Amino acid sequence: MNPDYLVQEAYAILLDLGSAFGLAATEGVMALLRERGVSIDTHVARVPLCLRR
Repeated sequence: MNPDYLVQEAYAILLDLGSAFGLAATEGVMALLRERGVSIDTHVARVPLCLRR
């Protein structure tokens, strides 16, 4: 959520305390987005966009 890095939309916002559990939760959200085909095209790969704070 840095104004220097703006995007048009986010598919998920995940709030955690920065622990290993939060990282695992992020992996779960990314896997769910990937399964549902929700992602942006980077011309190299399709990448789900999840903001982790």
